[in-house]
Amino acid sequence: MSDVLAAIGDADAILTIRIDTNDPVELRDFIESLQTFEEQFRRHYERTHAETDDEEAKLIVKTVRSGSIIVDVVAVLAPIVSDMERVKTIVDFVDMVRAKISPWLAPGGRNPDASLKDLQGFYRAVTAIAKDPSGSLEMKARYVRRDGSGEEVRSEFAVSTHQARIVRDNIAAEQIERQAPSQSEYKQVVMSLHQASLDAARAGRAAGEKGIIGTISERPLKLVYASELAGQRIKSELREDDNPLKKAFVVDVNVETVRGSPHAYRITNVYSVDPVD
Repeated sequence: MSDVLAAIGDADAILTIRIDTNDPVELRDFIESLQTFEEQFRRHYERTHAETDDEEAKLIVKTVRSGSIIVDVVAVLAPIVSDMERVKTIVDFVDMVRAKISPWLAPGGRNPDASLKDLQGFYRAVTAIAKDPSGSLEMKARYVRRDGSGEEVRSEFAVSTHQARIVRDNIAAEQIERQAPSQSEYKQVVMSLHQASLDAARAGRAAGEKGIIGTISERPLKLVYASELAGQRIKSELREDDNPLKKAFVVDVNVETVRGSPHAYRITNVYSVDPVD
């Protein structure tokens, strides 16, 4: 603990988190909210201070004040970080949290810049307030003068119960949307077959073809024929050629993705089929 206090010194940059609720707050919700903000702080500091060791950046509780739940937190940074940089780090962090949450405040709002970890974290951060009938979450970056002459609030934001519920619902919906399959269209790309059953194709059965499109992914993916003509063209090559795996197919495809990774190719058109040496 003495090393921590030495790193802090007479801290003049204080992050104050205040949780006001009518009902008692579940300890788990309170802890998860604070954990979310520390995780966000670590990642924010790593992004903005790539030249320093992320292990040196942390938030610790300095004071727990009476009245609702009011926690004063200070940042433990590397000793080489100046006092002004400490203040700027806390202010920038509050600005970042506000910027991340703001898109979710509008009904139906989405934040495409948020990572999956952001979605999980901020969902936890607003849970305690969303559960309360009339609560609020406040965050302030305070600059406390060391001579005791006063303080300034450099950045702040607040979320009410109503807003927290909107944020929570929007994040939950966005998590579901990101996990659902999506499609991207590619025109006239070169595909080679990776797997095909010639006997099945010649018997008119499903052949379970897989293809590789190097410009999209090196992994072989399942082929789905969105166009009957496209399916007939490829299957005819399987029936008529002893080695269709040595052919290049110029095709239009919709790429189905799951959690951001290509999952299957939906073939919509076949332009040409050429032998590959």
